[in-house]
Amino acid sequence: MSEIPSGEWVPEGSLSFQFPAPWRMWKWDGDSAFKDGIRRLRDSHGVDFVGVRGTDLSCFIEVKDYRWHKRKWSNDELATWLAQKVRDTIAGIVGARYRRGNEEDWKLHLGAWFARRSLAVILWLEEKHLKKEEMAFLTDALKRKLRWLTTRVLVANLADPPPGFDFKAKSLPGAGQRQ
Repeated sequence: MSEIPSGEWVPEGSLSFQFPAPWRMWKWDGDSAFKDGIRRLRDSHGVDFVGVRGTDLSCFIEVKDYRWHKRKWSNDELATWLAQKVRDTIAGIVGARYRRGNEEDWKLHLGAWFARRSLAVILWLEEKHLKKEEMAFLTDALKRKLRWLTTRVLVANLADPPPGFDFKAKSLPGAGQRQ
């Protein structure tokens, strides 16, 4: 698994994210461990980022940007889809531990989970006219879908970043401009 260098801006769609130390982050759905592993199983998906912050937090982040096109899923469908991506990501990381890659990276994730570190799932959702009420509804739906794993679930965006998380996001230049 290829770790994102601390402080480097990493593009995801029309956004870019920066994870300073003590974050250790990986672009999971772009990693060969995902693409050559569980992704080969039909209908498997992975979240965009996985990471750990120091000794206190493990985190999964999924980024969706609907500012330039209409979302095709209802809030409940989006919550179900993200919960499935989290499930597949966990299975993929466990499976990759036995197949390939830097063993220390896998030990870091598995050790964090076994130590029962706090685990957060963040849906980074950019959407025109997204209201706080809709963000709250999505958060509740995600909590219901992910309660088997964690209830520390957040819906965030550029206008409302997640409190207590010290990473940054920005729109990329020219984002959303029609070609």
